[in-house]
Amino acid sequence: MCHSRLSLELGAETREMTTRVINCKGGRENYDVYIGNLIRFHPEKYPQSKWGNPYAKYLKKYGRDKVVQMYREYIINKPELLKLIPIELKAP
Repeated sequence: MCHSRLSLELGAETREMTTRVINCKGGRENYDVYIGNLIRFHPEKYPQSKWGNPYAKYLKKYGRDKVVQMYREYIINKPELLKLIPIELKAP
């Protein structure tokens, strides 16, 4: 588990959000939003999320930093997802 801060810029507005990342595979903690890709052994519990990183499959090829950069660019170029960030991924 880790805590992180996300500075989100939406047009002229900048919002600070605190997130808490948990490992869902451990099954010990509840979570509000699953942000991930389909887990094939538990598709009913962990389906493909619209927030999943489509570049996660390239982790070994490009490394974590590049895959995160590719995901950031993907999200930035998806206005329909950008619009949902403050609604669906709001901090408690």
